[in-house]
Amino acid sequence: MRIILTPRSRLPGTEDTQTAPSPLRGRRSAIAPENLQAVLDSAPNAGAKGQAQWHTPAAWGEALALALPAYRPVVVDLTCGAGQLLAGCRAPGTNHLLGCDIEAFPQSGPAGDAFIHADLTLLAPLLSKSDWKADCFALNYPFDLHWYRDRLAFLAQSKCWAAELAFARHDGRTSKDTIDSTVAGLCLALDRCSPWGEGFIIANAATVERLIFAPEAPHAAVAAHIWARLTIPGNICDAQASPIAPSGQEFCSAVLYFARGHTGGVNRHVTLSPSPNLLAQAKLACADLGRCRTALRAGSSIRQYEGGHSTTTADLWQAIGLEWRTLQDCNRPGDQRWNIWLDPDGTIATNLTPFQESEPIKKQQYIRLNALKGKHPMQLILQKAERKELEKAVFGDIWRVAPAVIAAVGQALEDYNTQRSPLYPLNKIQRLGYLDDNDDILCTKDLVETSFPQLLAVFKAGQRYQIRTETLSVKRTGRKMNLTGELDDVQWEGSELALYIKSIGTDGKDDGQEHLFMEERLRKSDVRLSIQAENDPSPIEYNLQQLVEHFDIPEVPDVASKDPAGYQRNLDLLTLIEEIVNA
Repeated sequence: MRIILTPRSRLPGTEDTQTAPSPLRGRRSAIAPENLQAVLDSAPNAGAKGQAQWHTPAAWGEALALALPAYRPVVVDLTCGAGQLLAGCRAPGTNHLLGCDIEAFPQSGPAGDAFIHADLTLLAPLLSKSDWKADCFALNYPFDLHWYRDRLAFLAQSKCWAAELAFARHDGRTSKDTIDSTVAGLCLALDRCSPWGEGFIIANAATVERLIFAPEAPHAAVAAHIWARLTIPGNICDAQASPIAPSGQEFCSAVLYFARGHTGGVNRHVTLSPSPNLLAQAKLACADLGRCRTALRAGSSIRQYEGGHSTTTADLWQAIGLEWRTLQDCNRPGDQRWNIWLDPDGTIATNLTPFQESEPIKKQQYIRLNALKGKHPMQLILQKAERKELEKAVFGDIWRVAPAVIAAVGQALEDYNTQRSPLYPLNKIQRLGYLDDNDDILCTKDLVETSFPQLLAVFKAGQRYQIRTETLSVKRTGRKMNLTGELDDVQWEGSELALYIKSIGTDGKDDGQEHLFMEERLRKSDVRLSIQAENDPSPIEYNLQQLVEHFDIPEVPDVASKDPAGYQRNLDLLTLIEEIVNA
């Protein structure tokens, strides 16, 4: 199919009227050809809107920002273009300008790594899943695009009741599966506002009047969070152009100031008069709105300096950008990307972002998994804790894992289990050394407290209990004859296996009490464990004979059962060696 884009003959947002060619059309910038498909896919009417973008001059951003809080360390524009609006909103204390746009710009966006090249309607679910929030927005969404509702479906369960209600309504002009971009964008901003969040949105005055402020307006719910309206004759994206189209219809820009914490509706509505000095007039009006804001939200600026602002907005935004690029790379034919893969030397390489699309990832889990980087799979399966983390990472459903990693880890586990298999069947006491692979153990016979046998059983038959193993240092004192025939006091040091089994409280819940099982000889008075304070009694509660008598000790496959073919080959080899020796 061949698609031809032609410039439309109407002003941005004058959606109900056919007009002659707009005098503002020449002020738009052409969309790069490589971005056309993304633009066409962004909305069903994107092609009809024409191959163009509008950029808000930085001077207008500076003027409109006069009504924002003076302290704004992070400013966000979700459809930022080349970033002029963001640049204009920068304040002396601004540390980060965060932008997103469907088109990639030559300078890689307005703020380097803080720019995400994405269709906002596709990126928005990641913003929601990662619980990204911001304090300050400067927004100028494309006018009169019909965004797909299913991409923004999370707004139907927004914690901002106004955004939820407004998103649920249909204005009768778009199709049932779409919603006006200005309304959807405002709902998205309110949904992603922190408790201190606020900002402004530039829109077509006629559109917001019809959809938000008119009697029986379909999306009137969001009006509760709008504390001020500024109506400006003409299109502020081109202040030098005439606000009167050839058809005689007047076009006006609207700037809506909103705040998540404000729910009382519009307090101020200022309308500017057509004037050659429109920008200067707007600066005066916005400065006055700034004073009005201070009166409406008494103390809010001071609270921001005291810590009443978000601290993770920029870091999480960059993580979202990394995740978005990873997802795009995964969907690009011939350029598959993974979170976990193998480097040429066989060691594990990772690219683990703080969250995945499937579910958020806790920071500590991310740190633990990232610690696996640079290690060989066999290194990571020798210790139980690292082995469990590796298995969850490779065989779970959170990370994108290269097939070579899955094969390498599977082979390492098989080799590990084969090489640690005993040469012959083990008795129960010997099998205790293999319990470090188990998370729990089954009690087969009630075990009571040895000092108080009349009490209820500490461990009950038929119940499974958590178990862990640990190696403890052991010191034993005694006397040994020296070369002269005299007895010297001596001390022997070594290590012994300790097994801890956690009991369950009378209410059926884990009571957190671990009981220590060790060899009976280690209870003697001349033995002290590393966990035992000087002169304290032995902490050993039960011996290993009691453990094997009251608990099911899993079988440990020996070499013959684990690898019968290899076992038989070795037997045949030994037989051949004997025949050669005896020949």
